[in-house]
Amino acid sequence: MAFPVPPLLLLAALLVVAATRLWDYVLVPLVWRPYAITKGFREQGIHGPSYSFFKGCNEETRSMKQKTDGLVLDVADHKYLPRIAPHYLKWRAQYGKEPRSERRQKEQ
Repeated sequence: MAFPVPPLLLLAALLVVAATRLWDYVLVPLVWRPYAITKGFREQGIHGPSYSFFKGCNEETRSMKQKTDGLVLDVADHKYLPRIAPHYLKWRAQYGKEPRSERRQKEQ
């Protein structure tokens, strides 16, 4: 003999399951985790460009890349970083070098 389940209780249970799935598979990876990682980095003294939910920092990178696309390099020129990664040079100047290279310089 089966017990009858009220439809409202069944609907409430399904909503709880749907909300839990939405939290676990959408909100945590796309919203909460990037902000938590950024907060952790900032507590360690590591700063960088701010995070935007919809765009990230892609628009800034794309605009810098478009400005340098017309840059022609000499064949013997080994300074290719401004051509292929202008955002890295800007961010390195703005936020500092990566910690690993600073450690290497101190060791030498």
